[in-house]
Amino acid sequence: MLDATHDAVLQRYALAVFHYSTHQEYDAYSTGANSGDSTVEDNDDDWIMSDNWMTDKGICMWFGVQCMPYTNLEGSATFDDDVAAVTHLTLSSNGIRGVLPPEIFKALDQMRVLDLSQNLLGGTLSPEIGNLLSLEELNIESNVLIGSIPSTIGKMTNLLVLNAGANSLTGPIPSQIEQLYNLEYVVLEQNSLTGRISNSFGTSLSNIVSLYLGDNSLTGTIPSTL
Repeated sequence: MLDATHDAVLQRYALAVFHYSTHQEYDAYSTGANSGDSTVEDNDDDWIMSDNWMTDKGICMWFGVQCMPYTNLEGSATFDDDVAAVTHLTLSSNGIRGVLPPEIFKALDQMRVLDLSQNLLGGTLSPEIGNLLSLEELNIESNVLIGSIPSTIGKMTNLLVLNAGANSLTGPIPSQIEQLYNLEYVVLEQNSLTGRISNSFGTSLSNIVSLYLGDNSLTGTIPSTL
């Protein structure tokens, strides 16, 4: 159970910041999209679905938010009040524009599934994403994210699915990914990643079932361990 005077408030605040950040107009293709140099204007385009968002209802009633059930004082399991921990944020194909604020990575640290795929999210991935230690599925494919994959991703050792394909990510594949020994599905295709694939990649990630790295600018040979 969350501390209702602290963690629950932070969860609501983080989701509110996310909502605000995705109701601004950002130049998602600009390298400054997540910096003070970006152009920000009011964005009149709302999400496709946003039931209960920014209302006084419990955040577990907000569209796309799922929570771990909390047993109330009457002994009944409830999902609709703010003392339950957010475990899923699923807003795929929802017309979302803007950037991912670090607050959602800090406050929603009990998330197991984060699916924001097939939207128009831009900017960079914050290093705070490494706070999601319970995350099992990260799906941010088909957005317009830029910059490098944070090395802090190596802290997310419960991750089973990593899908960041079809963005504009650059730089090398961080070696810290090899610390994610539970990974089964990795999709990083259709980006602008550079560098070599580590020779130990296949050995470290022995549970890999599917690996998609095509349509990048990777060099060198394919490791024999893959």
